[in-house]
Amino acid sequence: MTEQLKTMMDRAADQDFAAVDLDAITGAGERTLRRRRVATGVAGVAVLAVVATVAAVFGGDDGDRKTDFVDEPFRTDVPMWTEGSTLHTPEATYDLGVDVASFVRTSEGIVFLGWDGNREGRFGVYSFAGEGEPKQIGETQDSRLRSDPEAPYVGWLDGTGDDPEAVVFDVSGNELVWSEPAGIEENFPFVAVDGDQTYLEGSPLRVVDLTSRTVTELPDVAAWTEVVSIEDDLVARAEGTRDEGEGTLLVGPGGEARVRIPGVATEAGLLSPDGRWISVFDEQVQVYDTRTGERVAVDAGHPAGLGYDWLDGDTLLAIAGAANPEQIDLLQCEIPAGGCEQVASLGGFEAGELYSISFGEAIWGIAASAEGSDVDVTSTVSTAEPPE
Repeated sequence: MTEQLKTMMDRAADQDFAAVDLDAITGAGERTLRRRRVATGVAGVAVLAVVATVAAVFGGDDGDRKTDFVDEPFRTDVPMWTEGSTLHTPEATYDLGVDVASFVRTSEGIVFLGWDGNREGRFGVYSFAGEGEPKQIGETQDSRLRSDPEAPYVGWLDGTGDDPEAVVFDVSGNELVWSEPAGIEENFPFVAVDGDQTYLEGSPLRVVDLTSRTVTELPDVAAWTEVVSIEDDLVARAEGTRDEGEGTLLVGPGGEARVRIPGVATEAGLLSPDGRWISVFDEQVQVYDTRTGERVAVDAGHPAGLGYDWLDGDTLLAIAGAANPEQIDLLQCEIPAGGCEQVASLGGFEAGELYSISFGEAIWGIAASAEGSDVDVTSTVSTAEPPE
């Protein structure tokens, strides 16, 4: 957790509302959760959503929502975001019928977590391909999803049984293709889904071939520890920690340290589909050239931001602060040119609106009012159950 987030949460603790207990969330599996939840990166953006007179983000009015029906094919290689139950694209909107907590893109459409208002932190897992009603394919009590936008597979942590299970679902075949017990519920099992393979957290790291359904243990060596992102044979991994100030990002085939990027002590990031670039999840939009290790200048228009999803080898989606402190901008950035274009401005937090982006993590704002205070805080990231 960053000092900025700690400060915001400390201030929020003085307000009269039920905040998410981040210490409880991060108490188990601390190393894994830090990397997978990318709290350091998203929190820097989330705190920009300063709101007023709200008990919790889930308390807003649904309002009027309409769906624009179009004859164009449903495309997922475009900016997408949700507002309540409405999925937005540049060309159309779709009413998904249930509020969306998080979603990911697949080769077949999107997979999202729908929240029906329950207070148990229970989500339905749905697939949607642009036509008809979303189809429920599972249920979970964890707000994270993993996928490869160019493959039909999606993974999540199924906690509906007596013991949590890591599951992978093939959307194209409408079938569960792999599952195994996942250990403690708080420890999210998926490092990455890459094509027809998924990488599982643990020591040693394991890889599942989703076509043959075989599991292989990778060598328990430094090349396969602290993995940040995987794309084909290219692996980005962290060495050192932010706290020590000596962190280095290592990028190379099979975990080799072909390129060393010093001073980038990140625990999360995302390689572009061709592996040429990596977006580092920090408190601002940061992109590096994986061939040279050099940083690419990106003009996000605000010092706080996060590049969270690649539409193709050179197009990065990002969120960043806006001129209006009660809004967050959704951006489309071209790499290596570095220019960013505003796609949408996410606001309305004062109405308790729930937003999500194609990130696979739930970004929930939590806020409250305090008598005699002109501005209220706070907003943060949570992968636990919704606030009471």
